[in-house]
Amino acid sequence: VYQLTRAVSNIVRNASRYAEQCIDLRVFRHEQALHIQIDDDGIGIPQDERERILEPFYRVGTARDRESGGHGLGLAIVAQIMVRHQGKVEIGASDTGGARFTLIVPQALATD
Repeated sequence: VYQLTRAVSNIVRNASRYAEQCIDLRVFRHEQALHIQIDDDGIGIPQDERERILEPFYRVGTARDRESGGHGLGLAIVAQIMVRHQGKVEIGASDTGGARFTLIVPQALATD
């Protein structure tokens, strides 16, 4: 549970850096899995960058480097946590125009 909490915390922290006004967090069950979905209304993540941002030290752009102050490890940690839990991270666009991160944990692990 601690690692999943850390994964959610890392994503919410990133969302707070880029959101304009709103961060939405939803938790629901779908197709035998627990889904934790975090949306923000920020600038979003270009589709061709979505998988790469899960790599250690990778950043979308140099302008974000100066603005965020992070080291590029938070999302890589999230990806590793999800692998350890036999889950996955999906990255897309939120309905509010920013980024959507969905952590998907197999139901059997989510109820332990």
